[in-house]
Amino acid sequence: ESLAMAMRERLVDGLRQRNVEITSDLDPAPASTIVTFAMGSPRETESFVAAAAEQNISLTYRNGWVRSAVHFWNDAADVDRLLDFGGALADISPL
Repeated sequence: ESLAMAMRERLVDGLRQRNVEITSDLDPAPASTIVTFAMGSPRETESFVAAAAEQNISLTYRNGWVRSAVHFWNDAADVDRLLDFGGALADISPL
């Protein structure tokens, strides 16, 4: 569980560095490995999730935001791949 929480923190830090709107409750007391965030408008966010699926990045679109969950089998490379994908997509199309 500590590895999964470390990967959650890596994801949150990376999203913050990229000025992505995080919609998860970041209070450490009830923290889970689920991180939710928006990639622009609901339509842009839904498109982001669809584009991620084409790259074998597993995310879910929920109520206008992205739902990402890291688990004990995820490592830093997995998190960085998601962050890099989001950054590359943002460079190509305005979010």
